Amino acid sequence: MKKRPKVAVLNTVEAVHANLVYDTNEWGIVKSSAANELLLGMFRIGKLVRTDQFDPETERRQLVTIGADVTPETITASTRYKIEIGNPDDTYESQRKGPAIHAYTTPVLISGDHAVNRTNVYVALAAKINAYAGNNVTAYTLTIIEYDAGGSVANLTNYVMGEEVEQETSAETARVAKCTIVSGTFAGDTAAGYIWVFDISTLAAWTITQKTLTATGGSVAGVSSDCIVDCVNATTVHDAGLVLEDDAGYFTSGIDRAGVNWVGATQGWLVSVAETSLAYRYALGIGSVMAALIPVYDQSKQSVIRGFLEYELQNDDTFDVAKTYRKYVFTLKDGDENALSAIKENSEFEILLYCDFGSGNLADFDTEIAKLT
Repeated sequence: MKKRPKVAVLNTVEAVHANLVYDTNEWGIVKSSAANELLLGMFRIGKLVRTDQFDPETERRQLVTIGADVTPETITASTRYKIEIGNPDDTYESQRKGPAIHAYTTPVLISGDHAVNRTNVYVALAAKINAYAGNNVTAYTLTIIEYDAGGSVANLTNYVMGEEVEQETSAETARVAKCTIVSGTFAGDTAAGYIWVFDISTLAAWTITQKTLTATGGSVAGVSSDCIVDCVNATTVHDAGLVLEDDAGYFTSGIDRAGVNWVGATQGWLVSVAETSLAYRYALGIGSVMAALIPVYDQSKQSVIRGFLEYELQNDDTFDVAKTYRKYVFTLKDGDENALSAIKENSEFEILLYCDFGSGNLADFDTEIAKLT
C-alpha cells in the first residue's frame, strides 16, 4: 500500500538549515523560521527510510537521422520509400492512434546520378512530413562533409549532437546531427571522418570549399564542445539524408502529444535506418514548466483533467517561473492496523519538497537532512 505524496515548495531557502526543524522525536519543514509556518510534517524520527535528490534538467529534443551513412542509399526506380512517425501513448476518441505514414514513390525513369535521386526523395519526404502538423516533428535534409584535422580546445572526444557550428568566413551556422571518427582523435587534434549537419542558416551562402567548422555550443550542450574540424575541399553534399527533430513541449504543449515520438524507415530502404542521434529528455525542476503542470480537477474534484499530482502543493505558494528547483523525495515508513484482522500492515509514503536551486544555502540544508536517516 502506497499513500499519495504530500508536496511543498521552498522559494526561499534560509541559511543555517532554518527551514528544517526537529527535536529528539519529530522533524518537519517550515516556510520560514520567522513565521514558523509548517509545510511538511511533523514526522517521527526514525521513520525516514531514504532521501533522494534530483537536480533540474531542461527538456531536450530528440533527433532521428535517416540516411546518415557513409555508404549512401542507392535509390531505385518505381520504389515506395516510407517513413512512419507515431506515438504509442497518443489516443483519439479513446482508441490508440496509429503512426502517420509519409511515402514517396520514385518514377519509372530516374536519373543516372544517384545523388540527384537521393535529393529528390529526401526533399519530397521532408516536405510531406512538415506539411502535417500532427507529426510533432520538423524535418530537415542533411548535409554531409568529410573532414580532417579535427581537434578540441578542451580535449573532448566529439561534438555534442544538436549543438551549433559556425562556418569560417561565411559566418553561416548549422547544427550537428552526427559526427563519425574514421581515424585519429579530437583530443589529439588528429580526428578525421564525416560530419552531418542540418538547419543551415542560409543554404545558398554556405560555402562548399575547404572551411573550418567551429562549435559555438547551443541549447543542447549548454556549453560548447570546443570542437573544430577542417572540411576537405569539395566534399560537401547537400540533401544527403534526413533528420527529424521533435517539437518538444512533451507535456506542456497545447496538443495531447503524450511524450516522445517513434520514427521508423519502414519500406523501400536498403541501407538507411532511423537512428537516434540525440535522445530526448523530459524537463525536471524548471519553474515555468512546473507552474504549467499544476493539476486541474473536473467539477467533481475527483479526476485530474490536466497536470500532474506531484505538482499539487500543500501550501498556498506556487512555482516561480523564473527559478529552477531541486527535487527532494523523502520516503518514510508507516503502518496501519487492518480493521478486519487487527494485524498491523506496513506501508510507505513519500513527501516531495522543491527547493530553489539558485540558493546558496542548499549545501547546508543537505547536511542537516542527511542527519535524519
